[in-house]
Amino acid sequence: MRKILTLMLALFPIQSFAATFTDTELSYYRGSIETLASEGIISGYGDGRFGPDNTITRAEILKILFWAKWVSPASTEKRCFPDVAVTKWYHPYICEWVRLWVVKWFDDGKFKPDNPVTVLETLAMWLRLYSLAPANGNPWYLPYQELANTNGILDSASYSISSPMTRGKASELILRIREYNTKKTPLENLSQWCIAPKSLTTGTYEVTVAGKARSYILNVPSSYSSTNPAWLIIAIHGRTNSNSMVQNYMWLESQSNYIVAYPAGLPNGSAYSWSSEENITFVDTIIRDVTTSHCVDRGQVHIVAHSLGAWFASRLACTRGDTFRSMAIVWGGGYTSACNDTPTASLIFQRADDRLSSPATARATESKMKLVNKCGATTESITIWGNSCTRWRDCSTGNPVVWCENYSTYGNDAHSWPTSGGSIILEWMRGL
Repeated sequence: MRKILTLMLALFPIQSFAATFTDTELSYYRGSIETLASEGIISGYGDGRFGPDNTITRAEILKILFWAKWVSPASTEKRCFPDVAVTKWYHPYICEWVRLWVVKWFDDGKFKPDNPVTVLETLAMWLRLYSLAPANGNPWYLPYQELANTNGILDSASYSISSPMTRGKASELILRIREYNTKKTPLENLSQWCIAPKSLTTGTYEVTVAGKARSYILNVPSSYSSTNPAWLIIAIHGRTNSNSMVQNYMWLESQSNYIVAYPAGLPNGSAYSWSSEENITFVDTIIRDVTTSHCVDRGQVHIVAHSLGAWFASRLACTRGDTFRSMAIVWGGGYTSACNDTPTASLIFQRADDRLSSPATARATESKMKLVNKCGATTESITIWGNSCTRWRDCSTGNPVVWCENYSTYGNDAHSWPTSGGSIILEWMRGL
């Protein structure tokens, strides 16, 4: 299979509502974006882009609320906030939604229209808009989180109190709350091919990324059924081991309902590299291919990685936190910049006597994930598949950050894969 890849929500919808954009083919939220675009609720920039990963301001999200309800704000010359001038385009929208108690202001009496709106703020606005707002709670957002989590509207583990809302995620949240408002029953988070399934069978597949042929191995369990949504694991090899080698020793295929994809890194002399930007596009492509050919639980997409692949996995967790439920890495990590403040559960294996990688590298990833997962300052001892590890306490997003350093390895090599590593990782994932 060969594929040639093509890689701001506008404030005012354009007259021609295109259902596709030049930058959404690989977006996790493509289906939702295209649905709302076809309805004329959202639109892209004049150059054909949508900007699914761009953040939205508090003022912009209110404009989208009006378009979603197909209403117009009442004009008013009265200034409703000291930082919202009557000459600004967003003045009537803000004043109207505040009057209807859909949106609230800050303790200092300001609205802060140009601040990025958070996922939590957007969730509260939309629930109020549909008269689904729960009773007051302490803290104020807890009842909103519980309502959304219980009813499958939005998994509380997919965002923190400070996670900014992106244009793509906003599109999906609009549809999910609208669907729940109609059904009043809990929702599922399934890939589109759960409705009209087709299948890629187990084998090696080739795609084209940045003009290069890239390949991945796909393992689909023999018991896979389109009526039983599968989990998806992206398993990433290191600098010297190929994807076929890690498939043989990671032992991730023991579970009947786990689809596993093993991408091949870029050749770099006699080794492999994961540093190029195109590798992110490559992984996006694999996820797109699998979720559009199999019935996948979109809330159960995970990363497992070894050695240099662990660095790339930590980058994916930072830049694609919305996509991945968890990350499990063995030796490595170290990518700590450009995190989008979206939490990802993290399991980190690092032997203190590993001479090929300093434990400080893995500790850097641990510190970054502890920060984005909003964990506390102390740890506790836990046991996973007989292995003693430590877990950070009080991770408010519900995403644990776990460190394991006392474990046996194949060949007694400190840099090697943990004995029963696949079983340990899968047990941990199932407990999330």
